[in-house]
Amino acid sequence: MAVPVPIVRYLIPCEEVLRATNDSNKISLINVAGSIRPEPGSTYPLMQRELCVYTLLTEGRGSGDIHIDIVQADTNHSIFRTQAHRIAFTADPLDALAVIFRIRRCTFVSPGLYWIQCWFEGTMLTQVP
Repeated sequence: MAVPVPIVRYLIPCEEVLRATNDSNKISLINVAGSIRPEPGSTYPLMQRELCVYTLLTEGRGSGDIHIDIVQADTNHSIFRTQAHRIAFTADPLDALAVIFRIRRCTFVSPGLYWIQCWFEGTMLTQVP
């Protein structure tokens, strides 16, 4: 029997993710990114210096590798892939596990729609624009 894949509760691109010093379950997302656009006078290709992706997973079993892929929607071409993070879920599948990805120097080649995809052990769990 196949092990069920985790469920993504949240996949949120933002400028920064901060954890509270007194409670690691509390986080702050700084400047949630609804879209990325060039500064006035800038053109494509557009290099994004840094972007964070906050991911919250649940219903996971065991452990596995997770990564983020940024894909140009028109071409289905990956423009950026994070290194895989090895994560381990607790024995309680209802527990939530936060994973924070820091993406540096991602170049968007042209205007258009890009997908942020979350992959776990070779299976795409979800994607958001």
